[in-house]
Amino acid sequence: MTNKCLESCQGPHEKRLLNHLLSTYNTLERPVANESEPLEVKFGLTLQQIIDVDEKNQILTTNAWLNLVSDMYPLRFILRIRIDI
Repeated sequence: MTNKCLESCQGPHEKRLLNHLLSTYNTLERPVANESEPLEVKFGLTLQQIIDVDEKNQILTTNAWLNLVSDMYPLRFILRIRIDI
């Protein structure tokens, strides 16, 4: 599986907010309030387009969106503080 991730586009206010929220976020930490709690991640794939089918080599080339949804505790805490200000 190969993955190409394009840079996101947003307005200056959204970009500044995202930079502020993610500036102290550590991707190596498990995003839960209690380390004994399980982390639920919902996974989905939305197929946009079948680009090519190579039957001989059994390769399917597609354009698709990968959807991951999770309740990330540190970001939830930061967002609540930010909204209250």
